[in-house]
Amino acid sequence: MNTAVKYYFSIILMLSMLLPEVMAATLADAKMAIRAQDYNQAVKILKPLASNGNREAQYQLAVMYGNGQGASKDKSKAAHWMTQSAKQGYK
Repeated sequence: MNTAVKYYFSIILMLSMLLPEVMAATLADAKMAIRAQDYNQAVKILKPLASNGNREAQYQLAVMYGNGQGASKDKSKAAHWMTQSAKQGYK
C-alpha cells in the first residue's frame, strides 16, 4: 500500500471515530439530559434539532426557555419556539 493511500485511510478512520458523537445528538438524548437535570446539555442538543424543524424539539426548547432551564429565562425565545412547534401541529 503506498503512503498516500495509508494517509487517506488514516484520515477516514479518524473521522469515522467522531461520527458516533455527532450522531448522538438526538431527541432521545435531550430527553435523557432533561431527566438527569442536565439542562445545559439538553439545550445544546435541542437547539440544532429545533432549528432543523423538529417540532418536539421546538416545543421542549420553548419550555426550557420559558422556565430558564439550561439558558436564561427568555419569554421571547420561548414564544418563538412554541409558535414554530404549533405551526407544525405539535400538541
